Amino acid sequence: MGKRANELMVGTLPDVAGFIREMAASKQAILAKAAQKKCQLQAFTTKEQGDQHTNFNAKMIELTPEQKQAYRVRNLQVDYQFAVRKLRQEMGLDQPHFAYKAGFSWERLKTIEAGEALPTTDELLRLAEISGRSVHLRFD
Repeated sequence: MGKRANELMVGTLPDVAGFIREMAASKQAILAKAAQKKCQLQAFTTKEQGDQHTNFNAKMIELTPEQKQAYRVRNLQVDYQFAVRKLRQEMGLDQPHFAYKAGFSWERLKTIEAGEALPTTDELLRLAEISGRSVHLRFD
């Protein structure tokens, strides 16, 4: 390497070091700001969750028994919707193949995964059998 090239490289080294220091300082500032925003978001989320929980309980008290039952059924549908979809995805199957393997019609599986219907006990047992898992029932 020629003398001129060495002079140019040496001349730029302090600039590189300065640039690295500036970037490190910027990174620290960004991380500090991100930590501050995270704390603000957590505080806001906690407050919102508390408000939502209070509002939810107040609204549940106002519902008729029929509305409460419909709400519980809908929650079950959503729970099964996600559980069945998760099981299918864990098995690496698409809907038609999973339905075939479980002995369902594809339409029946789509209604369960869409949260529009609850699977029967027999259907749950077939899903457990094809996946090598078991079914557990809980009363909370």
